[in-house]
Amino acid sequence: MKEQKKPSKIKKILKVIAIVIVSDIVIKIVAAVTMFLIFCYVSKWKLAVDFKEYEDDFNCVKDYVLQYYRGSTDKYVDVTRKDGKLTLYDPDLRYYFELPEEVSEALESINEAFDPDASLEWISFWGNKVMFRTMQSYSLVWSPDEKPTWYSNPDDEREISVKKAGDGWYHIVIEY
Repeated sequence: MKEQKKPSKIKKILKVIAIVIVSDIVIKIVAAVTMFLIFCYVSKWKLAVDFKEYEDDFNCVKDYVLQYYRGSTDKYVDVTRKDGKLTLYDPDLRYYFELPEEVSEALESINEAFDPDASLEWISFWGNKVMFRTMQSYSLVWSPDEKPTWYSNPDDEREISVKKAGDGWYHIVIEY
């Protein structure tokens, strides 16, 4: 009967070193993928406003515009400056709103809440939804009856991500 050779100490050491190297590589890959996924998630929502801080202002402006546009579909008003103050402009009526002081101040606060790279450009309406929109791929939407499933209208087939902001309020970003 042949005597089995015992592995030499050098082979055992090399095997341990190989396991350590492979384990280190796997850990680094997992860490890199995790960091990438965290970066993607954070950067996706980087334009999201701090809704809780400005909730009263958003509700003030939402309630004001709903007096005029409740139930409208495919309608919007521009957020613009007139005489140094932010106001709303209805391009269909060619009308600048004379906002009550409380609404004007809330609109100014909301404007400051948005990232300078994605400033508030217009407020659009579709049924019972009120959308505070930017030129970028971000909106803050009031949708009291359901979680939004589209970005600008029901025929909009772009992929979106939706995150709850508050009671009836949602952050929406377009997926690219």
